[in-house]
Amino acid sequence: MGNRKVDHAYLPSGYQPVGMKEYGGIIYVAAYNPITNLSQIGSFPSPEQIKGDDSTRNSVDIENLWSLFIDKDNQISFDSKLMELCKETYIHAGDEFKLYGDLSYLSKEITGYNSNNSNNNSEYPKNKNFTLFAGILNSQNEFVDITDSIVKSESNGYFIHPNPPKNANPDSPENTTIYSYKLVGPLFLKVQLNHI
Repeated sequence: MGNRKVDHAYLPSGYQPVGMKEYGGIIYVAAYNPITNLSQIGSFPSPEQIKGDDSTRNSVDIENLWSLFIDKDNQISFDSKLMELCKETYIHAGDEFKLYGDLSYLSKEITGYNSNNSNNNSEYPKNKNFTLFAGILNSQNEFVDITDSIVKSESNGYFIHPNPPKNANPDSPENTTIYSYKLVGPLFLKVQLNHI
C-alpha cells in the first residue's frame, strides 16, 4: 500500500496482504494465502519480549527524597526530578510491565500511597511532601504522565507494587499493566515536591 521499502519485514511465501492498521506505532498486517486457503496476522515491528533480568532492570534510590531537591547551599532548587527506570530499554504499545518498590518507609511522605488501607482514607491526605508519577519523554523531551493507566496494587492501592517475595513469580500476570500509548521511549519516575 506504499512505495517505501521496509527492511527486516516480509510476508511468508505465497501470502498477500489484505489489510493493514497502524496502532501505537505498530503496523498490523492481515495476510491471506489463496493456494493453501490460510490466513495470518503479523506486526511490524514485532513485539519485543523483554524478560526482567538484571540487564533490563534499573533500581532507583529514593530513600532520602529531600536530598534530590536541595543544592549545596541547603536551598530547595528544584520542583521535580526525573529518574530513568529502564536504561536503554524502550517501552512500546502492548508491552507488559510492573513497577516494584518498598515505599512503606516513605508512606508519610508520598501522596496517595496506601490509599487502599482499611482505615478511613482521610488518614492519607493528598498534600504530603512528594508525589510520584510514571511516564515517558516525548520527542520534545517533555514528560508525559501515564500514572493513571498503571494497574494499582491490591495491597496498597498504589501504582508501585510492594517488592515481591523472593519465591514469587515476577512474570505472573496479576496486576500487570499493558502499555497502551503511541509514545515510545524509556520509562521514567518523576518525583515532584509539593509546595505549600
